Amino acid sequence: PSYTIYLTGCSLRCVFCSEWDPVTRPREHGQPLVPEELAARITEAGSKGARTISFVGGEPGVNMLPVLQTLKMIPPTLPIVWNTNLYSTEEALRILAPHIDLWLVDLKFGSSACARRLSGRRDYMERVQGALNLLKQLSATIMIRHLLMPDHLECCTLHALRWLRHNHPEIPVNMMSHF
Repeated sequence: PSYTIYLTGCSLRCVFCSEWDPVTRPREHGQPLVPEELAARITEAGSKGARTISFVGGEPGVNMLPVLQTLKMIPPTLPIVWNTNLYSTEEALRILAPHIDLWLVDLKFGSSACARRLSGRRDYMERVQGALNLLKQLSATIMIRHLLMPDHLECCTLHALRWLRHNHPEIPVNMMSHF
């Protein structure tokens, strides 16, 4: 079992987002992340059997400071998982990487044209590919999730899988077909 913290805010605006309201209006959803309170909840969850702590939400830099403050206050024995779109800065990844045990990366697209049309980002592929390369250089443990989207097999799925096979064949990939 994992104790999961859902973070609001995201650097992408994917037209198919299942969390549109928290992404686009984060102040109206959830509650402010107070590191002391969250650390107490995490510690309690660990004492009740949680085996991992999962942070779920978009780009890591959006909530990085309070998450790092929280991590300083929890038992170091609880593995930390960060579920992310990985559309992030190199600086944020370098700061976070030593604290994250597993990066669960949602590789959303395999085509820059599709990323631009569906998420509003022109540099999605370059940014995410660079971030994956950096995490591997930092010896991070990574798992990729890719959503099979209707009408995007050739342009996104196959392109993403080919790039991964050529550049990172060691990274496990989970194909999600529940669009």
